[in-house]
Amino acid sequence: EPKLTEEGKQCGRWPTHPRLAVMVGRARRHPRRLPLACWLVAWLEEQPGVSDIDLSSVLCARDKFRHPRWHQAASQWAQRLNSSLDIHMQTLNNDLAYLLLDAYPDRLGIALGGGQFKLISGGQANVPDTCPLAHADFIIAVELDAQASQARIFSAASVGYTHLEQHFPSTQTWQDHAYWDDRLGRLVAEQTRRLVLGDHELVLERKAQSKGTSGLPPEQVRHA
Repeated sequence: EPKLTEEGKQCGRWPTHPRLAVMVGRARRHPRRLPLACWLVAWLEEQPGVSDIDLSSVLCARDKFRHPRWHQAASQWAQRLNSSLDIHMQTLNNDLAYLLLDAYPDRLGIALGGGQFKLISGGQANVPDTCPLAHADFIIAVELDAQASQARIFSAASVGYTHLEQHFPSTQTWQDHAYWDDRLGRLVAEQTRRLVLGDHELVLERKAQSKGTSGLPPEQVRHA
């Protein structure tokens, strides 16, 4: 019979969406991130309608936006978590990346160019090429429309390779991979670094296998 994990039971303490409950619970292990977590969970709950797509910019300019409900909700979260609301500005981008990877790992996207991103959950999404996020290598698409392909991203934040390696240690390992290339008419051997989440995966980096197919186990070659 399926049962809640210990983390799942802890998430039940927080009056918010399970994604955000995971984020809040894990932020408690890193006290420096707690103030930012308070502002972030309040923003995600209240959706104050700020037009800036880049969440980092929104949080940097939080005091300039006159959204009483957002500020009130952040204060309530600070009380629940016994935290201040003083964000560490020097580490804001790093802290934001880790918080969002806790809450939205399935919204990770890798750049294809021109503001286009391939999402690990499948399909593609985009930001305007005038948006600073268009030049990011990876993003977390927090809010986007329901289009299966060419979805429009309304809210996101950039993520670096270092964040992925630290958050998902398996991405540090190169893995052998072989496949049949119809265009070339031959078997191709390569090494890849991948992020696997359930049934979904995203190739983060690839390079040729130096020994070609001879460097792969015969079983893997036969399967390919």
